[in-house]
Amino acid sequence: MFRMVLVSALAIAVVTGCGGSGTGDPDDLVMSSDGEPMNIYQAAEQGNLESTLRYMQMGQWDPTRPDDTGLLPLTAAAKGGNPDIVKLMVQNGANVNQRDVKGNTPLSVAEKAGHKELAQLLRELGATE
Repeated sequence: MFRMVLVSALAIAVVTGCGGSGTGDPDDLVMSSDGEPMNIYQAAEQGNLESTLRYMQMGQWDPTRPDDTGLLPLTAAAKGGNPDIVKLMVQNGANVNQRDVKGNTPLSVAEKAGHKELAQLLRELGATE
């Protein structure tokens, strides 16, 4: 219950634009643990909810735009097995049935990666393939 409330509160923060200047200022760059810049795909796959939120707040959130490898943000979150990020992305417009450039859906990626609970969550969120 607490996690659901937390994710819902974070989704509200994204929608209302709380936090982050969104200007593209260097201070807005999200850094990985090794000090390198991280993009939303990496943040989502690694389960970094705070960084994912920050990118979304900065306006660098397009659920339909794949990265250089063809991975969509929601597919990256599914690949990493990150249910909180999956819920957040779906609450903010990601399509649970959208295929990436390789034809994979978030559900198929979660299943291939062995994330059974996440696959069930995706089905509950409307995933059919």
